[in-house]
Amino acid sequence: MEETGNEKLARFLTSRNHYSPKNKAVKARAFLPPNDKLSVFCVGDMPYSKIVTLGSNINLSDTRRLHGHAIIVERHVSDTGLAVHRDDSPFRHANILGWPPEKDKRMDIAQELAAAADLFLHRIQ
Repeated sequence: MEETGNEKLARFLTSRNHYSPKNKAVKARAFLPPNDKLSVFCVGDMPYSKIVTLGSNINLSDTRRLHGHAIIVERHVSDTGLAVHRDDSPFRHANILGWPPEKDKRMDIAQELAAAADLFLHRIQ
């Protein structure tokens, strides 16, 4: 069991705009919520291969594909004033909640989260 705040979260990257392979970095756009919540998965100490399998099982529209994932520690989320709410729908799913309504503040938070995240690109078959 993870210590409080140390849970690892995976944000699955479904757009080339979510990361920079050249800089080996996650971009802020990966952490901008499409509405008032951002979907992540609680992965704890799961090995890389299991995270890839988890990501490949999420439903994506026909126009999106899974490029990789970003790993961030829950404490980095709470440090920005946001909260992680696990709903297990599907299993291990959670939402990052508490986003401010102002776009510039959302971008500031997304930049903080991206800077704290580690990038993992998946091999596309």
